[in-house]
Amino acid sequence: MNLVEQRVLQLQSAVRRPVQFGDLSVTFQNVSIHIGPPLTVVPVHCHEFYEFLLLLDGKQYVSVLGNEHLYDEGYFTLMPPGVLHSHRAYQEIGCRGIVVRFTARQVQSAEMVEPVAERLLGILSTPHAAPLTDEGISRLLTTPEENGCCASLDLISLMMRMADVYSRDDNVLRKVPKPRVLNDRDLVENVLMSISTMYMSDIDVMTLSRIHNISYRHLARLFVKITGYTLTEWLIYSRLNYGMQMLAETDLSISDIARQVGFSSESYFSSVFSRTIGCSPKAYRRENAGQPFTPPSIEKLRGVQHRPECSKLYDPFSPHLIDPSRIQMMSRCRTW
Repeated sequence: MNLVEQRVLQLQSAVRRPVQFGDLSVTFQNVSIHIGPPLTVVPVHCHEFYEFLLLLDGKQYVSVLGNEHLYDEGYFTLMPPGVLHSHRAYQEIGCRGIVVRFTARQVQSAEMVEPVAERLLGILSTPHAAPLTDEGISRLLTTPEENGCCASLDLISLMMRMADVYSRDDNVLRKVPKPRVLNDRDLVENVLMSISTMYMSDIDVMTLSRIHNISYRHLARLFVKITGYTLTEWLIYSRLNYGMQMLAETDLSISDIARQVGFSSESYFSSVFSRTIGCSPKAYRRENAGQPFTPPSIEKLRGVQHRPECSKLYDPFSPHLIDPSRIQMMSRCRTW
């Protein structure tokens, strides 16, 4: 085990243990070593948590709100919640980095406690469109402590160090060209991407509207107009799609599958599954176990509704974004 792996192992001991610093409460969701194989492309998405990435070796393109930069060894970035971003490999070169995901919020505290949350959250929540470097941050994440007993404090120190570096940086979003204004279809496809990367978490339509900074009513109307499904329907159908795949290709229990695809309980998953797919999860597994998963045809599912006046380009049982060139072609032909 090398020094970086030792350090990450130490920091993982602080995961899911809320730490309070002044009036700021921080919970680290995940600390891991990320390996990006050559030719990897992670499409546009966003999270409900902060995502920090320090590149250890290799190179990678990172795009923040449409502004793309090449990240090299020692570069780092922080993606605030709700910020659209993407990653892609540099030529045929892979990369390796440390990823830290966390949530942070202001909490009530004693009068004598130093108020730091407002300042820190204000700095850390401002998107930075270009990479940064700092030896102190690299040292915090790559040099293991001898006793390994101060992981929580080290991670808090990391946040403080990031805020300090960001506060001295001139490359914040307001000082670079603003990204283009999204049209209605772009907005809906960004929401689809969010669902495809967050379906397993506790998200709902209000969360999606908040992430994409649009009113729920407006987003709901656009979503039905363009896809033919409501947001709630698409979210449920997407979860069922992944559930069917896991039933066919894994030996996980139905309870575990229900939880992993975002349902609150096995009974709710089974009820929705039976109503929509037409059979119980157990029956579906008996018929399809061990076979390569093929998404079912929407026309054969009795519980799926699609507004006939809307586009048929989007299929929640094949929840991958349609090729942009095909959309442009069909738009020119006025067939959607």
